[in-house]
Amino acid sequence: MAPTDTVARVSVASSAVLLTDRTHGFATTPAECQLIADTWTVGTELTANVLSEWGPELVADILLHAARRSRSLGSVEAALAYAGLSSRIAPSLPASIEYSRCLASVARYRQALAVATAAESMLRTPENGVKLMRWRITLGRLSPPSDAVIAEFVAAASSWFPDSTLMRGMIAFVHLTASIQNLDWASVATDGEAIARSPHNNVITRIRAA
Repeated sequence: MAPTDTVARVSVASSAVLLTDRTHGFATTPAECQLIADTWTVGTELTANVLSEWGPELVADILLHAARRSRSLGSVEAALAYAGLSSRIAPSLPASIEYSRCLASVARYRQALAVATAAESMLRTPENGVKLMRWRITLGRLSPPSDAVIAEFVAAASSWFPDSTLMRGMIAFVHLTASIQNLDWASVATDGEAIARSPHNNVITRIRAA
């Protein structure tokens, strides 16, 4: 048996052990998820029987963690493949955000924005909305949108969870970001201080505004 075949067999066996441990309540680390995902995929496709053996939710979760680790290590093509598969197998807000991040990491900003925009349909809680808004703000810094695009986004986001103080704080932070991009330093000073001092905003938003 060739050495490469031996390594492949060992990897598959190790992955099976790790996944069995997971079904018994043991945690799977990002590095282990990356190992498992590598044995599951050929290019941008899953190998046969993976979904039927382990189920779409577990497979998507493993791929999502593998995508995050791959992106953090600079393996952008692997990250794109894993995140894309995860978002297709079991669509979720975390998978969509990660896929959008992966697209942005290779300067595919228009596609990254399209994925992030589509993710709005997956919002269920104000916390979801904040997570998506934070990524949209970051994406805006990577590829600055026009004033019209910012206004359209703010209008849409304002309707997500209008009664949430958490969301209202984030909306104010988006306005602050727009002022920074437009070099409107007078508004930056006024709005930033107002956000930082407001007890209705969460601690993270107040710190970032300050």
